[in-house]
Amino acid sequence: MLHSNFCARFLSVSDRVFNIFLNPMWLIAMLVLTPLLTIMAVNVGIIVSSRTSDPRAAEQLGSLVILPLMILYIGLMAGFIMLNSTTFWIASAITAVLDIGLMYLGVALFQRETILTRWK
Repeated sequence: MLHSNFCARFLSVSDRVFNIFLNPMWLIAMLVLTPLLTIMAVNVGIIVSSRTSDPRAAEQLGSLVILPLMILYIGLMAGFIMLNSTTFWIASAITAVLDIGLMYLGVALFQRETILTRWK
């Protein structure tokens, strides 16, 4: 407990917040699910950019893609969706499958020359 208390004071956080960071579910989310969601965001950005004619339209469409994820986030924060290790692993598996599909779609749709000549 002394070590935890020292680290919490060193990082200027309460013991409760520090213990959350040591929770195995938090580590699973940060080490597995977060990189998968980042890959998904990049793939969606590539797909949206390849289908629009200017950067503003790509930005607006990209922000619409975020809305379903925000609904999930609000559900988590409100307590409608319960988090446990099974939920994290299922979400990670679904995200990995979606990442693979989006990567193949992004590679098929991405045409560098078209984007460079079409965008203003």
